[in-house]
Amino acid sequence: QYGYSDGSYGLPHLRSRMEIPNGPVIRGDDIVPPELTKNTSLDTISQLWQKAPAVVSSKCRSPTDDATNATPMCPFAWVCGLQTMKDEKHLRRMMRPRVRDVDGWNAEKDSGKMGYVAMKTGASFTVLYEALPSVVNSLTLMVMKSYGEKWDGSKISVKVYQNGDAGSWIPVMEEKEITGFHESHYSVTYTYNMDFKMELPVGSSFKMDIALIGGSYFKIQGMAFCGSW
Repeated sequence: QYGYSDGSYGLPHLRSRMEIPNGPVIRGDDIVPPELTKNTSLDTISQLWQKAPAVVSSKCRSPTDDATNATPMCPFAWVCGLQTMKDEKHLRRMMRPRVRDVDGWNAEKDSGKMGYVAMKTGASFTVLYEALPSVVNSLTLMVMKSYGEKWDGSKISVKVYQNGDAGSWIPVMEEKEITGFHESHYSVTYTYNMDFKMELPVGSSFKMDIALIGGSYFKIQGMAFCGSW
């Protein structure tokens, strides 16, 4: 019965509940798995698992904790394909309050793969977030790379700024260029993590400018502005 959940996912029920003498001890769900390192091996993993400490539940936030004390680690984030982002209307609803100066970008599904898509040469848009509820110090973009004439030369430029004095904007990272074309004959989603040179404090604002600087097509499948975990 060890590790077997009878009755779940159509699995048949066990005929008996016989336990193996000196068999493995079933640990509860409150156990922290042992750390996987270069020294971890099949010879030691069982012993390490038995010694793993239980989670101290009293140190974890309860779902009933005052929600006003919670601040989002990623005040603006979305990933296509998740339950809350399964079609174009959900992505448009997420982007609409934040995007400005949209030219040639839209939420589209192509070959069953959704994303925020540039569909013409020189397409551009800006994301604006005012009065951050939590500290932000990084940007993550999930972009699709593909092949063929439609993707040939595909490349975007990404710039992020923090608000400064008298309406000015201060760069918080070096300009990042990301290509959307590769030679492999399949489509793959790549993740790009970009750390900022400075933290964006609570109450500040940021803007991100993205422009298609190569080709005529590009697809972004995820975006997250986050603080440190």
